Amino acid sequence: MDLLHATVSVEQQIQQTAKHGVYVCPPKTARSHRTVPLPRMAADAMKAHLRDFPADGAEGWIFTAPQGGPVVYTHFMDGSWRPACAKADIAKATGPHALRHH
Repeated sequence: MDLLHATVSVEQQIQQTAKHGVYVCPPKTARSHRTVPLPRMAADAMKAHLRDFPADGAEGWIFTAPQGGPVVYTHFMDGSWRPACAKADIAKATGPHALRHH
C-alpha cells in the first residue's frame, strides 16, 4: 500500500482450502497483478487505521484476526458478515464478493 500516492498494489492473495488450510500465494492470473487507485477518503481512513493499529513491519498484516494473522474468510463470514446481514435484514446469500464492483 502506498498511501502517499493513494494506491494499493495487488501482489499476493490469501487462499483457503480444505487440503492446505490458509496460505499466501500469487494472484490467480497475470492480470490479477495490478495497482489500484484509492479514493482519498479510503487513503485517509487507512492512515487513521494504521495509526491506531500499526502493521508489524513492511510485510505485516494491515487487518488481522483477533488472534493475529490474516482474517480468514469463513471466520469473517460467520463472525461479522452474516450477523450484520441479519441485523440489517439483508439476504444471507449475499456475500462480500458481491460488493467487488462498488
